[in-house]
Amino acid sequence: TCVNKCPGLATYDNLCVDTCASYQYLETSSILNVSFCYNCSSTCSIYLGCTGPYPYQCVNCSVTSYKTANGMCAPCDSHCAVQTGCTGPTASDCYNCRNSSFLFNGACVDNCPSSTYLLDDAVCDKCGPSCGVRQCTGPLPEDCIPCPTKMYPDGSGICQPCNDLCSTSGCYGPSSSNCY
Repeated sequence: TCVNKCPGLATYDNLCVDTCASYQYLETSSILNVSFCYNCSSTCSIYLGCTGPYPYQCVNCSVTSYKTANGMCAPCDSHCAVQTGCTGPTASDCYNCRNSSFLFNGACVDNCPSSTYLLDDAVCDKCGPSCGVRQCTGPLPEDCIPCPTKMYPDGSGICQPCNDLCSTSGCYGPSSSNCY
């Protein structure tokens, strides 16, 4: 048995070890008079370890976790970049977004919302006011995505149907005198 094989040493994976790894904690069985190394919770830092198996027993949290008010390490939101972590449980608490997410109004999102466009650095920015609720490719009035054929943007930028008399040519306003 391991008691005879490893006197005064801990065991991990049926091997005798002098000390547990930094991502492990030592537990001693008084009945068997032997010590075992067990892995810490995945929310614990692999460098500073833990005192037991539970997230509240972490010495420090892993990069993908944050410390809650009660001292427990809890995982970051799935939108957070693994390399930089977070300060809390929501997508608004990420230091940086994952590669597949975008930053909008301080939170990581899966897609840029309507009336926004994507900047080069994975940030969603609001379209200019002349676009209203339409999509755009940039902040300028000429960056607004045009309305579909036979529609025009009203004062709020919402696409409205042309007057029936403009049905073949399209329009730039609501009346029949606004036909192209």
